[in-house]
Amino acid sequence: ARKEQQDEIVKFKQEFSKFDKETKMEYEDKRRERVKAWTEEVKMYMSLPKWKEYIEEAKMLKVPVKSLLATKKNAIKKLKNGMKILPLPDKPMEIPSKPAGARKLFMKEKKGEVEDISTLGALWDALSADDKAKYETEAAELMTRFEEDMATFEASEDGKKYRSSVKRVVKLRRIAMAKDKYLSDMPKKPMSAVALYFKKGLSQVKKEKPELKGHELKQALKERWVNLDPSEKGPLEEQAAQAETDYKETMALFKSSDNYKSFSKVVKASVKRPKGKAKGKGKAKATSAPQVKKPESMPTRPADAFKAFIKSQAGSGGKGLGEFAKMFRELAPEEKERLDKEAKERQATYHQEFADWNKSAEGKKYNSQVIIFGKRKRLADAKSKFMQDEPKKPPHAFMLYCTDKRSAVSAEFPEIRGLGPVQIKLTELWRGLTADEKQVYLNK
Repeated sequence: ARKEQQDEIVKFKQEFSKFDKETKMEYEDKRRERVKAWTEEVKMYMSLPKWKEYIEEAKMLKVPVKSLLATKKNAIKKLKNGMKILPLPDKPMEIPSKPAGARKLFMKEKKGEVEDISTLGALWDALSADDKAKYETEAAELMTRFEEDMATFEASEDGKKYRSSVKRVVKLRRIAMAKDKYLSDMPKKPMSAVALYFKKGLSQVKKEKPELKGHELKQALKERWVNLDPSEKGPLEEQAAQAETDYKETMALFKSSDNYKSFSKVVKASVKRPKGKAKGKGKAKATSAPQVKKPESMPTRPADAFKAFIKSQAGSGGKGLGEFAKMFRELAPEEKERLDKEAKERQATYHQEFADWNKSAEGKKYNSQVIIFGKRKRLADAKSKFMQDEPKKPPHAFMLYCTDKRSAVSAEFPEIRGLGPVQIKLTELWRGLTADEKQVYLNK
C-alpha cells in the first residue's frame, strides 16, 4: 500500500510539473487559504485551558514542546560553525503587493466558470489579440498604480525602516556564510591564565560547595584565583602567555592566506559606503578611485623564519597552523638559529633592494601616486563626514519630463513593459517635442 501511495505521489508531481506558472499559482492560492484557516483553528485551540495546562505540566517535567505553528521561515537556521542565519523581517501590512499580469487576471475572472482550472491556460492562449487587450490594459494600469504606491511606501518611515532591516539581515547573513565558508581553519583565541584556572578548579569547588550556583560559583573561583600562591599561578600564566604568542604567530600567517583574503572581500563589500555626489563641479565620488597598484618590479617582502619553515614542510600532509607552530617551537636550537640567520639575511637584502628601487624612476612615480591617492582619500573622507547636507544638484529638463510623463506613457502604450523600453519611448517622445514644449521643462 505504501509503494502504491508513493507511485501515486510521483504521478501527481509529474502532472503538476506540466502546468504553467499561473495554473500552479491558482493551486498555491488555494493552499494558502487552507493554511490560513488551519492557523486560525490552531490559535483558537492553543488558547484553550487544556493546552495551557499541558504547557505548564511540560515545563514542570522539563519536556520539550514543539510549537504547532512552527514554520521554516521563522526558524533560525544554523551553519556548521554554529552561527545563526537570521530570517528576513516580515513584510509590513502597508507594503503594496505586486499586481497580477494580464494572464492571471483572466484566470481569476474565469476560474469560477470552469470545472478544471488546468484548462485556463489553453483558454487564454486561444483568445484573440483584441480580447487580450482588455486584460493587458487593466494589468498596465494596476502596475502603474503599484509603482506609485511603492514609491510612496519607500519614502515613508515604515518603508525606510523595513528596507533598513532587510539590508541589515542580508549583511549579517552574508558575513555569517562567509565565516562558515572561509574561516573554518581560523586559529582559536587561547584561554587566559584565569580561564585555565577556572577550568581546572571548577569541579573541585563544585565538590566542596555544591550549594553554589552561577554567579556565586564564579565569585568563589575569582577569590581563589586572587589568593592563589604565586608558585601555582606562575605556570598557568606562562602557559597562557606561550599560547597567546603561538596564537598571534598563527593568526598573522592565517591572515595572509587566500581564505582570509576572500572573507575580507565579502566583509568589505558588505560595509555601507557613503553615497557619492552628482557628477560635475567637484562632486564626483572620490572614494570610488582604485588604490594605487604596486608595480611588478617592486621588491617583495621576504618570509620570516616561521613562514620559511612552513614552506619547507609543504609535503608533510594537511597540518593546521597550530601544529606547525608547535613543530617550530620544538625545533633544535641549531636549526632555529639557522632559520633566523637566513631570515635576517633575506631581510637585509630586501631593505637594500627596496632602497635602490625607491630611487628609480618607477619607484619615484609609485611613491608620488601613493601621496596623491592619500590626499584624495582624506579629502573624500572629510566630504563624506562633514558635507552630508550639501544641497543636491536639481534634475535637468529631460529627467523632469520623464518623471511627469512615465505613468501616461505606460497607460497609453501598455504593450511596452519594463523600465528600459519605457525609457526609450520617453526619449523618442522628448526628441519629438517642439522648442516651446521643451521650454516648459527648461524653465522648471
